[in-house]
Amino acid sequence: MKMRRVLLALALLLVLVAVAGLCIGSVRLSLAQITAALMGKGDESANIILWQIRLPRVLAGILAESVCRFRQLELDMEKQTGSKWGKE
Repeated sequence: MKMRRVLLALALLLVLVAVAGLCIGSVRLSLAQITAALMGKGDESANIILWQIRLPRVLAGILAESVCRFRQLELDMEKQTGSKWGKE
């Protein structure tokens, strides 16, 4: 039960940080502007900022973090088992 709460809190934190990454920049976008741009109804500058700059940056950050974490887990497993995954 405690682990479930921790995972839920971490997932919520990830969403909040991702939304902050979409809002904050040299040109600030409100949540209303981001929502409209995600639905394709925002003004042209908000659409460009969101789809070509901020959303790819946020997604790349999430992807890079997950890849780095997986690689670290793999290295830790190698240390503990003395072999690479799938090779015994």
